[in-house]
Amino acid sequence: MDYINQLIFPPSEGHLLVARFLLVVTLVVHFAYIGFAVGASMISLFLNVVDRDTPNANLRRFAKYLIDLGMVHRGLVFFVGIVPIPVVALLYAQNMYQTSELTALAFVVALPLVVAGFCLLFRYKASWGLREKSFLLHLAPGVLGLGVLTVAYFIILSGVSLSMDPEKWPFITNPYNFFMFSWNNMIRFLRFPIMAFAVTGSAVLFFYFNWPEGEKLEDEQYSRFVRYVGGGLTLGACAVLPVFVVWNLITLPNVALSLSLYGTCIILVALLACAAGKAFGALVSPARTPGAGIFITILVTLALLNVADSIAHENAISDHTSVLLSAAQTAKLEREAKREAAAPAKGSVAEGEQVFKKVCATCHRFDRKVVGPPYDQTLPQYVGHQDQLEAFIRQPSKKNPEYPPMPQLGLRSGEVQSVAMYLLQTYQNGAGKKK
Repeated sequence: MDYINQLIFPPSEGHLLVARFLLVVTLVVHFAYIGFAVGASMISLFLNVVDRDTPNANLRRFAKYLIDLGMVHRGLVFFVGIVPIPVVALLYAQNMYQTSELTALAFVVALPLVVAGFCLLFRYKASWGLREKSFLLHLAPGVLGLGVLTVAYFIILSGVSLSMDPEKWPFITNPYNFFMFSWNNMIRFLRFPIMAFAVTGSAVLFFYFNWPEGEKLEDEQYSRFVRYVGGGLTLGACAVLPVFVVWNLITLPNVALSLSLYGTCIILVALLACAAGKAFGALVSPARTPGAGIFITILVTLALLNVADSIAHENAISDHTSVLLSAAQTAKLEREAKREAAAPAKGSVAEGEQVFKKVCATCHRFDRKVVGPPYDQTLPQYVGHQDQLEAFIRQPSKKNPEYPPMPQLGLRSGEVQSVAMYLLQTYQNGAGKKK
């Protein structure tokens, strides 16, 4: 983590707010695509194997459709499947600045595995022509790619889980410890494929039945098959996910819990029930074309899952955030002080009068003794030498044994210049006689 911390600047309150917003948005986009890519690949491989044992044109056709849709374009995979990983690593490092916590490192370690996994899945897609000649050579890249992605996202999700459990930070010193550190980690990992099935099922219903460039619907039997698979996946995932939402709350450390987290999870369960109802409707009403409602509801649900994780993360690191904000405020004051000291002071007579009334008038008048000597006696030596008067105000020294020493006033540079200007101008204008 030290070398990652070196890439990060000390965060201010504004930086932290922006980093947390970008973190949620980036994770939502990334996990929406990854969920679909992983879910589509899993189902494609499964149907491919089933069709090999029990030949069925619909199984074979749908298996190819899924991998083609999941690995639709290398550019899309790069920008939403790969680029977000280092971005999220930097955003977590910003939030966890100057800690030994390994969440950012988990994303860095997983990055080459994700790249390798996608390369293998693209190879599986490209080798469809070899299916009849050498089924194992065709299937192997897909199975291996899915396995590599599984390991990668176990590491990533373990890092996310670790960010919500500060008590374990001192004991998790390298990514290898991720494999056995908490129940919450395992629950988060098991929730991942279920959410992937929900995204995949709803995406299939949306793209197949609504996308202008989707497959044609002339084949009624195949369309019915797609409807049952997509609707069944969505309905089953939505029925199981609330269990994992509650289980996640039970296994989270107390420091990560809050009323806002509970409220978010209640809304989350309600959305899952809504999506389940829509999926059930798609199954029992074959005459009705599934709309975008199911897909959008699942995407909003996925977004809320990430929001809930963000709330738990912020709850868990609240003490660390307070330390960062305090350090940022101190650094800001130091920068302002240095900037003010380096910049030429710009005083004004009006400001000087205010400083005189607030600070100087307690001990001084122009024409009579109060605590200190009258200004009519002390200012003549400074006429034409305002810089000397300013130097005395900044650093007073005892000059007349008949009066007590003048204390340090703690004035800013601009205030010193202003009050010196006011005193000399007032004295020279003769108004000092009236003060």
